[in-house]
Order: sequence, then C-alpha cells, then structure tokens
Amino acid sequence: MTWFSWQQAKQLDPSLNALDSFFTTPPVKIQTVTGGLTNRCWRLESSRGLAYVWRPSSKVCNAFAISRHNEYQVLNAISPLGLGPKPVFLHEQGLLVEWMQGETLTKPGIELDELLPIAAAIHQYPAERISLAPFSYLSRIDHYWLALDDRYVGTKFDVLYRKWRSEPSIEPVPLVLCHFDLGCYNLVRGDNGVKVIDWEYAGLADPRLDLALILQLADVPVEYGVAQYCKVRQIEDASLWLDGVQAWLPRTMVMAMLWYLLAYKLWDDEQYLNSAHEFKDLLCLEDHCFEN
Repeated sequence: MTWFSWQQAKQLDPSLNALDSFFTTPPVKIQTVTGGLTNRCWRLESSRGLAYVWRPSSKVCNAFAISRHNEYQVLNAISPLGLGPKPVFLHEQGLLVEWMQGETLTKPGIELDELLPIAAAIHQYPAERISLAPFSYLSRIDHYWLALDDRYVGTKFDVLYRKWRSEPSIEPVPLVLCHFDLGCYNLVRGDNGVKVIDWEYAGLADPRLDLALILQLADVPVEYGVAQYCKVRQIEDASLWLDGVQAWLPRTMVMAMLWYLLAYKLWDDEQYLNSAHEFKDLLCLEDHCFEN
C-alpha cells in the first residue's frame, strides 16, 4: 500500500483540504484504502497516533445516490451500540470517521450464527432516532437506470428493469435501520469483536429487503437463513418473513444488476459488466422467475 505526504495526498484528492481545519498539525501517515467499490478513501494517522478514515464526497457518490450527511446521521445515532466507527468530522467535502482496527473478513470469514445477531442488532435499533427519509426501491432503481446510456434500451436489462419495477405485494412490517451491504468485506474482526464498516448505503427500509441482501451475500439457503434470523429475534411468524424475503430477492438482483451497469459506465472495467450479466442471467433462470 502506497504512502503519501500530506501535500501529495491533497494534490491527488483536493477534498482533503477540508481537513486543514480539523488537524492542528498535518497527519503523519497517509495512505489510500479501499472504501468498498464505490469510492477511494484515505487512512490518516495524526501526530498523536490516532487513526481515521476520510470518506470523500464525489461525483461517484452522486452517481450512486450516496449522502455523506446521511451516513453521518446513521453513525452518530448508532454510536452507543458500538457496532460501527464513530463519526468524527462532517464537511460538505466528505466524512471523517475513526479507523476500525482489526482484520477485514474474507468469505467465509464469519458464520451465520455470528452474522445474524449483528443484522438483528442493526434492525432493532429504534428507527425514530434517525432523521432519514425512508428508502425507496423505485427511486433507487430509477436513479440507476436513468444514469445509464441509451444502449441498454430494448435489451434484456431493460426488460428486467421494467418487469421488476414495482414494490412487492406483501404484508408490511415496520421500517427499520438497514445496512444494505452487510457482506464479509464490510466486517472487521478486532479485539472487541466484529464491527461493521461502510454505512454509506444505510437507510430506513423493510428489514426483509436487507435480510434478502444479507443471505445472498452470505450464500445461504433462504429458508434456513430466514428461520435462523427469526430464531435470533424470537419472531414466531417466520412465514411472514420468508414470504417477504422471497418477494424482495429478485428486486435485490435488479438493484445489483443496475448498480454494476452504472459502475461499468463510470470505470469502464469489464468485471462490472460481467457481474451485471451474471445478475441478468440469474434473473432469467427459471428458478429465479419469482411471481410478481
């Protein structure tokens, strides 16, 4: 991993200039870190040995409908839970959070019986304490689709987007805090257990949507995963949750498909296009042609 001087880093990423008002003396160690697939972030260490992550705002954030202000709201609200990094400094140019010391997990770096209690703790946080607008599935996929080129109009991508452009017809449950990207790559195991990072997609939504994403990322059979989750939360009517997760599953694939198409447009990297095709093919398989 490459190290930079403070001046070099600011030349590469002018958003770092916003931190001149935070640090009384320039950081002594600066390096880039992977901030998920969405954005390049910076690890900064102060002269006092305190480590932080700078999560800049950028055109990429706008493209994916990411708000650092919303991310700050979530992290600030859940700070007492000790589940994620504490937000330290918010600026229109980005968000500074504490560095989570530990080892980022790799698949299969966490068992389901350890993962699901983390998901349940997030979902059970009092939603009324977070000042966020509810997540809109339709707004999100429309945002992705409208940001794409016309080359996809009339293709199978277009057909699938339109087929699944609807909220599922399921019995509602209360909206909760959802992480929306609770994969092993966003989990850090340290001395104080497993912590969750990269909350940039977090929002208030149907927890069954988040659970569908979690089980897909963990590559766990849906029936088993839902049953285990309900056991953790002592939910008696597991059928309500299974029906909801199954209804959301194809829609999570549509979101992922469009996300990867947009990533391909932004970075022109074939791996993103390949991933978009993989989700398209999954949706086209007979076993994944769920009822609308």
